[in-house]
Amino acid sequence: MVFSAEERRKRHSLAVQRNRARESPERRAERLQRQRERQLRARSAVGDNELCQSIGEPHQTWLDGGAPTLRLVSTSTKDEVLHRLRLTLGPSGLDDATCALCDCGKLRQSMTMISIGDDRDRIERMQLLLSSTDEHLPAQLTDEYDCSGLFACLGGMLLSKQGVHPAGYIQVCKECNVSLVKQLVPKFTIKNGFYVGSLPSHLLSATLPERLMTQTVSIIAVTRVMRGGAHRAVRSHCLAFDSTPGPAATLLPTFISHINCYRVVMAGPFTTEQQARVR
Repeated sequence: MVFSAEERRKRHSLAVQRNRARESPERRAERLQRQRERQLRARSAVGDNELCQSIGEPHQTWLDGGAPTLRLVSTSTKDEVLHRLRLTLGPSGLDDATCALCDCGKLRQSMTMISIGDDRDRIERMQLLLSSTDEHLPAQLTDEYDCSGLFACLGGMLLSKQGVHPAGYIQVCKECNVSLVKQLVPKFTIKNGFYVGSLPSHLLSATLPERLMTQTVSIIAVTRVMRGGAHRAVRSHCLAFDSTPGPAATLLPTFISHINCYRVVMAGPFTTEQQARVR
């Protein structure tokens, strides 16, 4: 049997009345106490925080009353919350920075600043861990991660130039700093094989069709982190597929004046004449 919304509300109200008529005095006292506590919490929240909206009278629910109805938060309330969040965190809490080791963007307040002039011992230990001598990388890629032009003592290390501040310190994220303290190479650093490089300046303005027409290899890289306590490891695979394109003249669109005939493909059911011709 299908009931309307009004009939369902009446049946629900009668069921609540029957249940409350059968409840014991102790259970009724507990229910009223819970209802008063919820109302007091709602009133105190409205009084303490102007952002809280008035909950109003609670809707009756099955076997229990006083559950407030969830309401949408207004746009003005969201803007006010974000404004207070920005004031609370401050510029340092919202500003991001680049880690010099893994070349990833992180919050600046979570970064560890290593002074280049004062922490000489730590810089020397980093030179042993992040040296580029045994990586056998192309010269252009090594030069891109060489920060000796900023500070001479950083030469020979694989560091992101965006993570080296001109004021004289290196920005290191929390994960990389934990490994450095243990005299270990951080997992997702440039030194550990996560180097990307950048396109040459004359290719930055190339469109996607132009890149697809000129690239000779299609590369797919897959990296997974195997979890398992002390035995966790990074498994990575790099697949290269030969995609040598043909001459550019054959890949470009053909001029309309050079077309002698058109091929037309008809989609849809056959006409009576076409069906007779096929048969």
